[in-house]
Amino acid sequence: MYARCGNLVKAQEIFDSLLEKNLVSWTTIIGGYRMHGQGETAVQLFDEMIRCSIRPDGTVFATVLSACSHARLTDVGLAYFDAMKMDYGLNPGPEHYSCVVDLLGRAGRLDDAEKFIKTMPMKPDGAVWGSLLGACKIHKNVELAELAFDRVIELEPTNIGYYVLLPNLYTEVKNTDGILRIRVMMREKSLARIRVGDHNYPQTEEIYAMLERLDDLVNDSHVNKRNGERRGDDVSGLAIAKDWLLRLRCKPI
Repeated sequence: MYARCGNLVKAQEIFDSLLEKNLVSWTTIIGGYRMHGQGETAVQLFDEMIRCSIRPDGTVFATVLSACSHARLTDVGLAYFDAMKMDYGLNPGPEHYSCVVDLLGRAGRLDDAEKFIKTMPMKPDGAVWGSLLGACKIHKNVELAELAFDRVIELEPTNIGYYVLLPNLYTEVKNTDGILRIRVMMREKSLARIRVGDHNYPQTEEIYAMLERLDDLVNDSHVNKRNGERRGDDVSGLAIAKDWLLRLRCKPI
């Protein structure tokens, strides 16, 4: 309870006071540090658990792999993944593969992450492709992001978060046509069944944020036009954007 609430000092005190520490208590304290961004401490505790002859299971491996990812401990995380199979005879599940994809992706090793996905003994799930998509956004790899996006929406077609994540990347690289492609896709799939002004629908804030970014991108283009910086290949995309923005004022998204 204390670990989940962020009171790690109290959680550590209670953990240290335990006369007998089992796998559950170790997993809980490791997960608490992982949850609150202290990945290195989580790794230290995991190693201490091993030295105490506590045999890890798949749950604590997923926890420590996630901790490695957020702490950028790439090589340590990869070693844990190998140890999971070779030293403890555990079969990694999709959640472990997702952690490793995130681990490689955050380190900028996007090609390795894609190759790793291809080695999976099971079909990659949405979390795996979503991890790759998120990493591509961080490192601005549009081509691979589009591949990951196409895969993830096949598996999770109603997860609006992915329809927000890719436009974020498009906005950063000023790809107006890419943003509009996602907009058209959202409309065709009827993913966001809200009208402008309705703030009760789940994930409405993210949808409005994307609309605002599209507005900003179009407005920025007008500033560039006045400054003589607008490129010819932007004209068609911006014209479509203006049309869509006008329609969105009175139609469902």
